[in-house]
Amino acid sequence: IKMDGQQSMFSDFVWNNRAPPKVQFFGWLMVQERIKCRHNLKFKHIVEDDTCPICQSAPETTQHLILECPFAKTVWECMGFDIAGVGVARLWEIPKSVQVPAAHFSVLLLLVSWSIWKHRNGVTFSDHRPSERRLLTMAKEMARLWQYRLLRDDAAVTEIWCSTLFSNM
Repeated sequence: IKMDGQQSMFSDFVWNNRAPPKVQFFGWLMVQERIKCRHNLKFKHIVEDDTCPICQSAPETTQHLILECPFAKTVWECMGFDIAGVGVARLWEIPKSVQVPAAHFSVLLLLVSWSIWKHRNGVTFSDHRPSERRLLTMAKEMARLWQYRLLRDDAAVTEIWCSTLFSNM
């Protein structure tokens, strides 16, 4: 992807990984802060209230939903990620913890972000209660499905994610 003759900062993060195409597209919207969060919907006059449906304490911006909501912070911290000072526009700058393999780290970051988004949709549209355990269980199930998108020699990385990251609750 070229923008004004320069390669965008996030194209490798979004497009050069093995996440499913719909998740790559979500990632592309996310890093540009263009997902259909309540703040963006309010700006377009689609909803009147932009309050986060999970924490009920702040506007639901992309940054808030993925990284700043107390619920999202808890999820990232439970998996051992230090998200302090990181923005969604540069999500790939989240430091990799020692327990996480370097291989397919961008896929893992998109998997966690996608899981938070899907969980938020369950809270918003299906009246689910926020649950870190349910989110991590869903992320673990998705990781096991996504392992088939990886090269055979790399598929074991998803088991490391499942056994070390998604089992912390």
